[in-house]
Amino acid sequence: MEKRIAIVLFLLAIFVLITGCNSNNLKGYKLEITESSWSGWSEDYKPEEVTKTYEIEKDKEYKVDNGGLIFTIKEINKDNIIIETKESYSDSENGIDLRTEKKEFSVSIDKTTKLTTQTMDAGDIYYLKLVK
Repeated sequence: MEKRIAIVLFLLAIFVLITGCNSNNLKGYKLEITESSWSGWSEDYKPEEVTKTYEIEKDKEYKVDNGGLIFTIKEINKDNIIIETKESYSDSENGIDLRTEKKEFSVSIDKTTKLTTQTMDAGDIYYLKLVK
């Protein structure tokens, strides 16, 4: 009886290790980033938007927009990644939060994460999402 319990516990431990520690949960997905900008100086301002895709790699440092956005992927989860930026960005849905010190953001499969530089007159916007 004890031998059976030991075997079941061993198999359960192997199963948990295989399924719970898999960092390739987002296999086939890439990180898509659209670079944009905004300006309060001109009513007719039309930003030039550039979209690029990146391979998802944990602990790799990414530089977007010639270093305008620098971040590292800290976690790769089942349906999202967690990034940490060098500078703080606003991800508020109610305008730009000028006082935020937030540097950690979640990027999901089903939702675009919008990061905006903390300025009042003009700035950069980065739209991040996971795509197949």
